[in-house]
Amino acid sequence: MKRQLKALYRLWTRRQQQPDKRPLLINSIPKSGTHLLKNIVLAIPGTHFRADLAETAVLPTPHAQLAYLQAGLYDLRPGVVYIGHIPYSPLVADWLRRQGVRQIFIYRDPRDYTISLTHYIMRERRNLYDTFATQPDDAARLLLAICGSGGGQRAYSYATPDALPNVHFMYAAFLGWRSEADVLAVRYEDLIGADGAAAATAVSTLRRILTHLHMPISDTLLDAMRHEGMQPAHSPTYRQGRSHAWQSEYRAAHHAAFTAVAPTLLNELGYQP
Repeated sequence: MKRQLKALYRLWTRRQQQPDKRPLLINSIPKSGTHLLKNIVLAIPGTHFRADLAETAVLPTPHAQLAYLQAGLYDLRPGVVYIGHIPYSPLVADWLRRQGVRQIFIYRDPRDYTISLTHYIMRERRNLYDTFATQPDDAARLLLAICGSGGGQRAYSYATPDALPNVHFMYAAFLGWRSEADVLAVRYEDLIGADGAAAATAVSTLRRILTHLHMPISDTLLDAMRHEGMQPAHSPTYRQGRSHAWQSEYRAAHHAAFTAVAPTLLNELGYQP
C-alpha cells in the first residue's frame, strides 16, 4: 500500500510539473525577442521546440497565412512549442483557438524595432539587403525602416522584393493579438532586466507566463527561466539584446519621420516619446 501511494505521488508530481496540456505558439513582431522568449519557455520542464513559422509574415492574405499554418502546425501535442511572425486576422485567430493553441505575443518599443531591423538586414545580407545597401549611410537606412519601401509605404505588404511595411503598418498588422483571450501579450523590455526594479519586473513577467501556461510557480523554476532561458546571446539573430538603443541612434530626422508615419503608436503601446 505504501509503495502504491509513493508511485501515485510521483505520478501526481510529474503531472504538476508539466506545462498546460496545449501546444504553445510564441508569436511576435519581427526583431522583438522571439528567440529570447523561446529560450525562456524551453527552460520549463516538458516543453520542446518544433518549428519556426516566421514565413507567415510575408504571405499576402489571411487565407494564404492560414493555409501555411495548417500545414506548419502539424504537431499539436502537449508541450510542443512553435515560434513565428503571424499577422492578426479573425480567420487565423479563430482557427488557432479551435486547435487549442495557446499563444504568447511579444513586442517591443517600435523605435528599437526599426534599429534592430536595419542592423539585421545589413548583417545577414538576405531579404531587402539590396534595397538597404543602395542607401548612402546608416541614417538613411534607418529612415527606410521607419518609412517603409515599395508597396510597404502604402499598406502591410511584401509583394515585391523591395517591399517593407512602414512601422505603422507593421505594428497594426500584429497588435490585434493583444485583445485575444487566449493570448498573453508581453513586452521585450519587461523580460531583460538584470537588477533592481527591472529585475523585479522580469520576474513578475515570468510569473505571468507560468500562470498563462497553468504551471505551478516555484523559485526553482523561475531561476531556471531567468538563468538558463534569458540569455540573449543564445539567439541566432542576436546583436546586442538591449532596450532604448533608439536614444543613441535616432536623430531629429528619424523622430520627425516616425511621428509622421505613426503619430499615436508610442502612446498606444505605453512607451514614452
